[in-house]
Amino acid sequence: MQETRRNFVFAITLATASLAFAQKHGTGMPKPPPPADPLEKDKKAPGPDPQSAIRARFQQNEREFRSGVDRLCQMAEFLRDEVHLTRTKEVLSLQMYKRMEQIERLVKQLKSSAKG
Repeated sequence: MQETRRNFVFAITLATASLAFAQKHGTGMPKPPPPADPLEKDKKAPGPDPQSAIRARFQQNEREFRSGVDRLCQMAEFLRDEVHLTRTKEVLSLQMYKRMEQIERLVKQLKSSAKG
């Protein structure tokens, strides 16, 4: 019984030592390559055409400006209808005042985007 225990312990020790030796001297599996740097790939790739990027930006700005103008027209029409339905000789309603402030903010936003 003592002999089988010695053989077992010896076999385990030998296996552990051989694994440690293999890891230390690199005779095991090869090391994986380092992960690729994503910034390095971007440096090698050709960049987008600057003219097409500018053109796309101008088109996006134009779409946003047109949608803002459409929204301004809708808000102005709604305010006009509201004014026609109420008697404004006495007092303006708070809702109409807030609507006018929204229109003013939108006009300022459109004006600044039109400037550039």
